Amino acid sequence: MKKLLCLFLATVACLSCSALENSVYFFNAGAGINFVEIEKVDGIDFAFDPGLVGTVCIGFHINQWVTAETEFAMRSNRFRKITADGVEFGVEGYLTKATFMQNFLLNLTQRRYSPYFGFGVGLKKDSGDVKVVIVSRYSEVYEYKAKIDGSGTAYQLLGGIDIPMGEVSRLKLEYKFLQSEEDEHNHSIILKAQKSF
Repeated sequence: MKKLLCLFLATVACLSCSALENSVYFFNAGAGINFVEIEKVDGIDFAFDPGLVGTVCIGFHINQWVTAETEFAMRSNRFRKITADGVEFGVEGYLTKATFMQNFLLNLTQRRYSPYFGFGVGLKKDSGDVKVVIVSRYSEVYEYKAKIDGSGTAYQLLGGIDIPMGEVSRLKLEYKFLQSEEDEHNHSIILKAQKSF
């Protein structure tokens, strides 16, 4: 974890130094919808309702083709159901994920509406609560509660389209695929507003 954080900070510092003369810096913020997929584990299947995602980024254009940005994002989804061996259980709770990522983007064209794609690497923090309600055949009700708390590395792929709205303002429509656990994936669709300075 410490090695990854040191590499992350060194990359940002080196890119910042190389971009001081010619780069254009920017800030953007956005919000959208997030979907969580967790693969079945030991016969247990988790399902989530669509949730929300919010992001803020600061970055710079290294040249006309390559962009680097540092991103903070929050995702939150409510549990819909838990199924174990074909039996569905009532469930209440939510899963919240905070990520701190370094992204690198490649612009595919220099036209007015420019598609782009890229990748990111960084850190994640999970939190939340879950309550499972089980009703026995004798109508007895049992409740099981648990806290969600975890951290680690995260990776993402992203792509979108960049739409100019003026000399220094832009809109971005972006898709992100985030993997923070071997059996967990997040799919996000985000609309961003960007300002250059």
